[in-house]
Amino acid sequence: MRFSAGAGLPQPLRRFYHVADGLQLPFTEVYPSDRVTAVVYRRGVGDAWLAFGRTPYFCDLLCRTDPDPGPRLAVWDRDSATPVEAIYDDVVDLLADLYAEYLDDGDRRADLRITAVPGEANRAQLIAVIKQVTPMHSIMTLRVQETPSALVTAF
Repeated sequence: MRFSAGAGLPQPLRRFYHVADGLQLPFTEVYPSDRVTAVVYRRGVGDAWLAFGRTPYFCDLLCRTDPDPGPRLAVWDRDSATPVEAIYDDVVDLLADLYAEYLDDGDRRADLRITAVPGEANRAQLIAVIKQVTPMHSIMTLRVQETPSALVTAF
């Protein structure tokens, strides 16, 4: 099954794909909607999941396809013998946790550079979204430089 521009995706993914059609970061990749694929993972009861991304450490980003209430997103190590457990309600929360793990894994400076922003984009809303995936409560500061064609954000 293929998805085009987020059409037909479960609600937790639709919210993300409404804003961005994929994302490549040093600590994870969220596939473009046309690469989201249905996978069947059966252990115990057996659920159907959509694989919508991966980490560099061989973990899959999965979304449970059934409409039952509760968390529907998971990060799952495909080489483990553990069942998939959905613990996230929102892609941004999942990305924030992966980012925190990435920062905890080493003493590194984190940079996020957005080099092109569509002219109709609201820059204040963009910064609000960036703040959701960064530890802005820490000593780090957010510096923003605007040029006519780009917004560059560094932490």
